[in-house]
Amino acid sequence: MKLAVSNIAWETNRMDEHLAILANSVCEGLELSPSMIWSEPVDVPSYIIRKFKSRVNSFGLEIPSMHSLTYNRPDLHFFRSSESRKHLIDYLCRLGQIASELECSNLVFGSARSRSIGDLDSVQCTSLLVDSLGQIANRLAPLGVSILIEPLSEGETDCINTAEDAVELIQKVNHPNFALHIDLRSVFAGREDLENIWATYDTYVRHCHVADPDMRPPSLDCPEHLRAAKAIQSSSYDSYISIEIKRCFGETTKVVEKSINFVKHTYLFS
Repeated sequence: MKLAVSNIAWETNRMDEHLAILANSVCEGLELSPSMIWSEPVDVPSYIIRKFKSRVNSFGLEIPSMHSLTYNRPDLHFFRSSESRKHLIDYLCRLGQIASELECSNLVFGSARSRSIGDLDSVQCTSLLVDSLGQIANRLAPLGVSILIEPLSEGETDCINTAEDAVELIQKVNHPNFALHIDLRSVFAGREDLENIWATYDTYVRHCHVADPDMRPPSLDCPEHLRAAKAIQSSSYDSYISIEIKRCFGETTKVVEKSINFVKHTYLFS
């Protein structure tokens, strides 16, 4: 497995300082939250995107994934209206073009607000989701980019709450560029069966987030990490474990270093 850290863990104006920490550790990747870098990523010229890629690559790092895709666009929604759905599909595909320029192969789709069902008909919403994600996967395929559905706990959304929900959706969409992302924080919150997820669905998983509840730095304050690490190590999964933490837990350089060391010893080399 490989290790990455999301840039949401530090202030954007301290990017190089933190990239150096990643480069001097076992990290091989930077996971990118694009709206943390650019207020509207899809309006950024290609040469700026390529310049950022070169900057990350100069530290010996790659960009394996993008996440927080609609953080800056609460107006976009799959079920609110046909117009909003079309705009969301187009927006995600434009982010896919950015990912392709970054040589980034995965878009992690969490975006709890963009997929909330509320009082709408759940069967109809599922049908719309299958059609929409199929369109996106089909348009991303020529770019070499996949979209990954992220199950989120019931406290975050009412749509796709478990790995089982997500795999059912993946099977309905039935496209090689649509796969599964596992956020261990949500798995812990939903009290899902860790062993069953990684024994049963490991071939669907393309990316994985790790953090304590509330996106706190990963630590043994959350003992489920030990079970999660053992389950992942027993599976066929060999891609990225990415640290996704907020930046409100102290000096970010120290927090990132400590998080990397914990994940390294718990998940990679235990």
